[in-house]
Amino acid sequence: MEGVFKNNRNQEEKIISIESLSKFRGSQEGLKQTLVREAPEYFIDKGGAGSVYNLQGGLCLKIVSDRHNSENSDKYDLGNSLHEEAFLQRRASSVTHPGLTRVPLVYGIVDIQSLDAYGNERKGLIMEQLPAVNLANICYANKYPVPEGFDYDSFVSDLENFIELLHNSAQIAHGDLYLRNLMVDTSSSQPYLIDFGRSKDLIVCSKNQAGKYIDDDWKLFYEETEKFKKYLQIK
Repeated sequence: MEGVFKNNRNQEEKIISIESLSKFRGSQEGLKQTLVREAPEYFIDKGGAGSVYNLQGGLCLKIVSDRHNSENSDKYDLGNSLHEEAFLQRRASSVTHPGLTRVPLVYGIVDIQSLDAYGNERKGLIMEQLPAVNLANICYANKYPVPEGFDYDSFVSDLENFIELLHNSAQIAHGDLYLRNLMVDTSSSQPYLIDFGRSKDLIVCSKNQAGKYIDDDWKLFYEETEKFKKYLQIK
């Protein structure tokens, strides 16, 4: 289904000002405090490329440093720019899936008017905050219990169906299907897929490249979900 989605990655993602964001969600002062000092009271979780903070009102903020223009950046795999991540996540969230799995909605990017310790510019991705926890925090960190009534087979099957649509309909390979990016709703056990910072746009890949990215997705997904299955068996 190549070409179903317009490839407009080079169009600038909408930059949301602190003032305009605070008009419809959350506290302006709380948002400013989060952006300026990354207030620990708003902290949710940390990933490989950024930290996520609660903005209240159903929103969260992923803060990342833009290292793509830094010295020797070409020597490292830095993943996607925040604009590329937002673009692919929007496309993934538009997938029509008959099951339960979905992707958090993207609202835009906010400029963070400060640099990190290495002089890199920082930006924030404004997203829907999910009522969920990632499987790594259940399995490895023991921060949260498995939701009551959780059914492993149904959960994994629903994720499988969504990932297949992600590959074949949205033309995206996720690229980072570790347990930390698989989330479960704490009440309903609904699956969620997050973090498109290392995703690949299959529309612009060769057939061989696309096939490899898809194979890599499935290999990692089954390795990681098998780890979670073993954790459940021990519990």
